[in-house]
Amino acid sequence: MKELPIGMQGFDAIRTGDMVYVDKTDIIYRMVKNNRQCFISRPRRFGKSLLVSTLESLFSRGTEMFKGLAIEKLWTERTYRVLRFDFSGIQCDSLENFQKAAVRKFLRVAMKCGALDNTYSPENFTGIADLMDEITMNMDIGSTVLLIDEYDCPLNANLDNPEVFNGIRKAIRDFYSSVKENSDRFRFIFVTGVSRFHKVALFSAGSSIEDLSLNPLYGAMLGYTEDEIRHYFSNHLKAAVSSIFGISTDAVTDVQISQVMDELRVHYDGYCFDEEASTHVYQPWSVINFLAPNGT
Repeated sequence: MKELPIGMQGFDAIRTGDMVYVDKTDIIYRMVKNNRQCFISRPRRFGKSLLVSTLESLFSRGTEMFKGLAIEKLWTERTYRVLRFDFSGIQCDSLENFQKAAVRKFLRVAMKCGALDNTYSPENFTGIADLMDEITMNMDIGSTVLLIDEYDCPLNANLDNPEVFNGIRKAIRDFYSSVKENSDRFRFIFVTGVSRFHKVALFSAGSSIEDLSLNPLYGAMLGYTEDEIRHYFSNHLKAAVSSIFGISTDAVTDVQISQVMDELRVHYDGYCFDEEASTHVYQPWSVINFLAPNGT
C-alpha cells in the first residue's frame, strides 16, 4: 500500500517516494496549452503549492518525474528556466520589512536558477519590482516560466493594518506591472492565492493574467473528487473502514465503504469552484488526514 503524502507539497518528493499522487496532469496540460498567463484562487490546504511544484518539475525537467501519468504522452515541450516565487513566510509587519525579506528570498531563487549571478546583493534593489526589472533585462523571449505561489499571503497577514496593507499592495502591484511589461520574456506565468486578483485591486496591473478560478474546465484541478478518492485511495479507504467497523480488511464490503463515503461527504464535501456547479471536490488535507492510520 502506497504511503500517504501527509504534509507533502513537493511533487518530485512524492513521486520519488512512490506516495499516492492523484493524477491531475491531463487538466494541467489543458491549462498550459490554453493559457500563457493564468491565476487560480483556492482556500488553504487545497494543494496549490503542490500544483506549483508540479509545474516547476514539468517545465524544468520535462516528463522525467511523470512516468505513467496522463501528461507523459502529451507533453512535447523543451525545458525552461523556472522562477518560483513563494510569498508565504515573508516577514511583512511593515512595508520596509516586506520589501527587504522578499528581495532576499527572491534573489536567492533568481541566483539558483541562473537568472542572476552571485555578484548581486539585496542592497542593489529598492524592492521586488526593481528586482524583477533586473531579472528580465537579459532574458530571451519566451525563455522562462514564472510561478508565483500565495501572492496574497502578506496582504492577508495585514488585513487589520490598513497602512501596511496598502503599502504592500502597491509593492505587489508594481511587481506585477514589471511582469506585464516584460511578459514576452515568459513562456508561461502562473499565480496562486486565496483571494482573487480583483478583490485586492491588483488585476488592473496584471490584466493579461486570465483568472481561471471559476472556469468549469479547471473545477477539479485542485481538490479530490469522490471518484478519485475511491480510485487512488482505495486501499487506505478499505483500511479506514476496517478500523471503524473493527473488522479485517478482507471482510470489508462495498456497502460499508459506501457508508464511510457518505460520512466523508457530510463532513468534507461541499466545495464547488466552477460557475456551472458541475464539479464537487473534497479538501485534500482533510481527506488524507482522515485516511491516515491515526486519523480514524
